[in-house]
Amino acid sequence: MQNFLQSSTGEAVSWVWNLAAGGIVTLILLDSRAEELDREMTDLIVVREDLEEEIKQRELQDMGPTRQVQAWLRKVQEIESRAAVFGVSFQQRGASSEGSSLRSSYRLGCEAAECLKQVQRLKTQRGNLLPLLIQAPPPAVVPQPISSASIVDAEKTLSEIRSLLEDNEAPVIGIYGLGGIGKTTLLKAINNEFLQRGSGGFDLVIWVTVSKELDVRKVQEDIAVRLGYSRPGKGQGQTLPEHPTDRVNTLLSALSKRNFLLLLDDLWEKLDLGAVGVPFSSSFRNGSKVFFTTRSEKVCNDMDAQKKVKVPLLNRKSSWTRFCQKMGKGEDQWNDLSIRSLAEAVCQKCGGLPITLITVGRAMAGVTTRDEWQVALMALKSIPAELGDMKKVLILLKFSFDRLKDTPAKECLLYCALYPEDHNILISELIDYWVGEGLLDTGRHPDPIERARNRGHLAIKNLKAACLLEDGRSKEDR
Repeated sequence: MQNFLQSSTGEAVSWVWNLAAGGIVTLILLDSRAEELDREMTDLIVVREDLEEEIKQRELQDMGPTRQVQAWLRKVQEIESRAAVFGVSFQQRGASSEGSSLRSSYRLGCEAAECLKQVQRLKTQRGNLLPLLIQAPPPAVVPQPISSASIVDAEKTLSEIRSLLEDNEAPVIGIYGLGGIGKTTLLKAINNEFLQRGSGGFDLVIWVTVSKELDVRKVQEDIAVRLGYSRPGKGQGQTLPEHPTDRVNTLLSALSKRNFLLLLDDLWEKLDLGAVGVPFSSSFRNGSKVFFTTRSEKVCNDMDAQKKVKVPLLNRKSSWTRFCQKMGKGEDQWNDLSIRSLAEAVCQKCGGLPITLITVGRAMAGVTTRDEWQVALMALKSIPAELGDMKKVLILLKFSFDRLKDTPAKECLLYCALYPEDHNILISELIDYWVGEGLLDTGRHPDPIERARNRGHLAIKNLKAACLLEDGRSKEDR
């Protein structure tokens, strides 16, 4: 009891002393400080929002906030919460005898003064935050566009590829099979799985599209971008040296410090990893790996792949399922069995290749009469059995092309062949080229440009619906 009295007396004496030493001023200025705090806090929030908008804009240029800026933003958030708590207490101060007491008002006055001091300090610090932004580190994984439905029939092959990620005895893995069989889709699925589970033991997952015309400089630049370098003439970051030896040594040095997964899509011939700047021997001892896709088992051998995965053709049941999906029709939604029989025959002519099943299936969507199916089957039966695999694929793709009802869309698709293989085409650029070539005009005279551009977007929509065009890697390419 005595201790309690001493404690209470000490607290009272301390409060009275504080009040005598300046507390009266604190009480008098409570209302004006509360108003000033509200104004200053509003100004600080505006400053913060301007900074956040600048950061958002610069993120498009691969720039990010410095640690100083991040710490400043956290402090603003903290003082905003503290000021909000003060505001509630200030508004409720007369709701009870406790809230209207001199002691409560004194404490509120002290809190207002402290919050105001911190808000003003943060406003001053904002002017000293230089630099605001630095080159942002590249993300561990960059997503690749893919349809989840494309993986359903290849789960067994995908599981086999997954297991090789854990195989320390196989640093180089080749995935091979016919063109259009789904090798790229499988590799994209592996890439995107790291988005959900993190980089999975790899510091960096690097995606590079190689294509038929091998360009070592492009491969080097694609790898360099994932390491934080800029392409020549793009961005403000450091670029790779021009001299071939310096380029190789720069990549060797950077990659040797990381545990990476390099995904090379569409190899047509051996790629000398050492000549690119991939530290083939030393890096792989710490778990780094290279996965690549190719149409040729010979390329797998030339690349000294320790493990090879062959992507098989779809079986008859899976082919029929995929074909019906692309037609937008259930497997058992065939009232006329004679038409179903013809449809199954058309499906078999696709040879179990996903790309032909998809394009031919979309081309036959909406076909309901026996005569139309017979005409389609006769057209496909004209394909000689002795043709090579890719020639057969091209003829099946031509079948889908011929069934396009939109003639301008056909011409627009052919125009796309002027671009390099695996090139990501900006939609706005492509449509402007179509307009310039007059491919979207409906009469003798050029149409208004906006009307022509609208038809261009419609043509792209129809070509995508026919599965003859795919989404690109960025929103602008879609």
